Amino acid sequence: PGRQWRLLDAVLTSGTPVVTLLVAGRPYFLHDAPERSAAVLQSFFPGEEGAGALAGVISGRVNPSGRLPVSVPNHAGGQPGGYL
Repeated sequence: PGRQWRLLDAVLTSGTPVVTLLVAGRPYFLHDAPERSAAVLQSFFPGEEGAGALAGVISGRVNPSGRLPVSVPNHAGGQPGGYL
């Protein structure tokens, strides 16, 4: 929210391939970031070992698998459809 959107837009505009990492307790609408990013990674709150785990996924050392427990909104005002 707020200045973070401006920062994300500036980074995406730089021309460098960007992996957008979202560390939050719920999915957020990311405007056009999914289309402009090389990848989007939703980590929720990963805990003490989270940084190493996320680095493994981003670097390609670990192949992530699984299913999201929530729906991710694809438009402004969209709310997660609920938990499975």
